[in-house]
Amino acid sequence: MLKKVITTVLTIVMVAGSIVVVSAIEPTIVQINADNFKDFVVDCVFLEKDIFVMEAHEDVIWARHRGTELLKSTDQGLSWTLVHKFEKPINAIYCDDCGNVFVALTLDRWAADGTGQLYRSADDGENFCMVLDLEAGVSTNWNITSSSDVMLVSEYGYKGNNSNNARKIYRSLDFGQTWEIVFNPTPQEEWHNHKILITHDGTIYQSIGDGANARIIKSIDNGNTWATVIYRFHPTSAVDFDTHILWGLDTGPWAGVARYDKQTGQMSRSLVLPQPFNGAAYDMAVANGIVYAMFMSYEGHSHPASIFYSEDEGLTWNLLGYIEKEPHHGVGLTGLTVYEEFGYISIQTPIYNDDEVEIYFGTLRFELMDS
Repeated sequence: MLKKVITTVLTIVMVAGSIVVVSAIEPTIVQINADNFKDFVVDCVFLEKDIFVMEAHEDVIWARHRGTELLKSTDQGLSWTLVHKFEKPINAIYCDDCGNVFVALTLDRWAADGTGQLYRSADDGENFCMVLDLEAGVSTNWNITSSSDVMLVSEYGYKGNNSNNARKIYRSLDFGQTWEIVFNPTPQEEWHNHKILITHDGTIYQSIGDGANARIIKSIDNGNTWATVIYRFHPTSAVDFDTHILWGLDTGPWAGVARYDKQTGQMSRSLVLPQPFNGAAYDMAVANGIVYAMFMSYEGHSHPASIFYSEDEGLTWNLLGYIEKEPHHGVGLTGLTVYEEFGYISIQTPIYNDDEVEIYFGTLRFELMDS
């Protein structure tokens, strides 16, 4: 079902006359030959299994491997170098404007006792130092944002009622070296943070879930003060434009994308997923003027997972492709990284071919569209 088209290559160096293997991770790309991948309008391939691309910056693509290993690639995912092995599993990788590399770790984001940490490297991953010990939950890919020297991290995860739910927002004013808490609401069950965003004009938005807690707050003074601007929405992804923000929804109040007008402060419908599509938009991205939004399908749900795109900043949408599956399977589209000519989706999916089923964990790489 998965056809290899590139064979194994080992990176080697000479040390004192001996050959030493530096990276033995198989740089394999496999073509998609699956009955349940439907109507894709761009070429797609799978990267090597268990490599999840999470970030790209200055010709380097960063990925998680085997939970705790940080990898990088300089050839669009054809080959990988092991950069660092952490003691805890990696939840997110983030690069700021200056190329500092941040890695978020946790043992269990849903645990009542917080084990989330943030590590920072200022030398392209040669050395890492822990800079933040989160009090609850963890920071996922949607909980980290920065602009110049201002960086914010929010807690996502545990929603219990033991006074330690994941609710706080941390701020750094020195490129992630030191941190302080700038938002710390009263503990409340079912409260945790979704997408945090710094817009082009420096306004900070934080989406909060779940249920009755659903809202979006904003700050216009680098996080010193906060105000609620929208209730009933708790989106999990966003892209910013001059006049509006497109918010990828966590299936409520509808499944799709909402448009937030910066001037009026009003939400409107940008994309309402047509039948049979549904699901939460865990990540969005924009490249070459085109917006991409992904919608996953949990185990127990029958709707397909799907990817939609917009060429006009969310006015109209088209289907990029979709993935059918049986209800007892899930399709997780959890992260989207765009860089140069490719998009990289962290994915868990069944692959159906005739009567055979294979479960793939890794990265789906697709060709980005021209504007």
